[in-house]
Amino acid sequence: MKVNRKPVLMLIVIMVFVAGLLDVKCRGLFFRMLPYAAQTYLASILNHEGYPGSH
Repeated sequence: MKVNRKPVLMLIVIMVFVAGLLDVKCRGLFFRMLPYAAQTYLASILNHEGYPGSH
């Protein structure tokens, strides 16, 4: 059985990307492994508080 691997690979890449976004949004393990500066920057963007330094 021959399977076209390109659509399967694209599906896996999209799923990993979405999982990463959800992890950052929910402040999961990947988010907690980031440096504090990156965490505060991402948190400010995701909480719609504007960009850091824009106040």
